[in-house]
Amino acid sequence: MCVADLGCALACEWVLPDLQGLAIRPSFAPPVDDDGRVTGSHGHCGWMDWLWVLIVAMRGVSPDAQDRWASRLTDLDEVRAEAFATADSGLLREVYVRGSSGLKVDAAMIAAYHRRGARVLDADMRVLSCRVLRASSSRARLDVVDRLAQARVQWDDGSTTALPRDQPSRRVVTLVRTSDGWRIAG
Repeated sequence: MCVADLGCALACEWVLPDLQGLAIRPSFAPPVDDDGRVTGSHGHCGWMDWLWVLIVAMRGVSPDAQDRWASRLTDLDEVRAEAFATADSGLLREVYVRGSSGLKVDAAMIAAYHRRGARVLDADMRVLSCRVLRASSSRARLDVVDRLAQARVQWDDGSTTALPRDQPSRRVVTLVRTSDGWRIAG
């Protein structure tokens, strides 16, 4: 059996039962007999194998909870890195909850570099692992191992200085849902 036939068989087994009860079948579903078995040459989907393989593949690679939280952290960190690169500490309100220690520390660091005529480029954190310790619809505590990318300081004259290479570090991060979206609380 070729991979496409196997993918089709798996997709037909897992996807079609969900579709069988519908009064109107989607036009892309393969033809089935009265017993719900796929009909056609050699008993497989044939003409739409690639679609079913894709459906099965996407189900297999859907992000799990850890990946979704890591993705949220990465999204927040992109805004944080932009705040450092533009020397705009106001952007940190899109990353942290008001009054958090992380907000205060990052804002102070951005201001210190700005006073010296500099800004920090490529200050992205790379999430190496993310494990959910506890999560609800409004709060999550995550065990995160991350590492600062190869950041550099750009001075007002255009010259740059590489910052020391960071080692991976483990920390517990708390995210909270606010009216503006997820933010880092601690």
